[in-house]
Amino acid sequence: MSQAPDEEETIPLALPALASLPAVDRTLPQLPPPPLASGAPYRALAPPVPDPEPENYSFAAPRKTRPVLGPALSVLGVLLWAFVVFGQFTTSWMFGTPLGQGTAVLAILLLTLVAWIGAVRRSCDAVAPRTTLRLVARSVGIAILAFLFCVGCVMSATAAGGVLSRGHDLLIAFGLVVVSLAAAISGPRLTTSAPLPRTHRQRSLLVGMWLAGVLLTLVAGADLAANG
Repeated sequence: MSQAPDEEETIPLALPALASLPAVDRTLPQLPPPPLASGAPYRALAPPVPDPEPENYSFAAPRKTRPVLGPALSVLGVLLWAFVVFGQFTTSWMFGTPLGQGTAVLAILLLTLVAWIGAVRRSCDAVAPRTTLRLVARSVGIAILAFLFCVGCVMSATAAGGVLSRGHDLLIAFGLVVVSLAAAISGPRLTTSAPLPRTHRQRSLLVGMWLAGVLLTLVAGADLAANG
């Protein structure tokens, strides 16, 4: 039976399978980095250095320098200590006759002078005075303030001795020595914001002075405990 003439004949087309098509590379091409403006070759940058750990940071504020109060406390420590120790040696001496008052006063003045010179030099190293007049005023202020502190400590100890019962001499002397020790330690810390460098000779001299002070303090304390 023949096909109708008005009907179009459909011819099937064979399309290629999609899986057989080549894959399209959609990634951007890796272009070389552009040269620098000066024409120098490109150099890879170093990787960033990571920040240190938070605990490595110091949030403590630096100490405030006190060029008058700090040295005055240093001088007070020596002056008060010498007053207590050599004052005890003038009243009694377990190894012989008591020390003369003139010798004791001379020793106190000499040690205080040495401490005052060292305190003024340390103060100038921490905060240098602008003029010579300021240096003289600071030096005099340090000496006056240290003397007033010493008078206040002695008067307070005398008033405490009047209130306490008998046998308080050793306790008062021990308290004054503790005050002098605290002043000698806190004075340099208040003078400078950071410890000043010292030479080997200076460190040896400082250690020798501390050892001599401890020895004299022990001898004076033993003498006071034995003789009252």
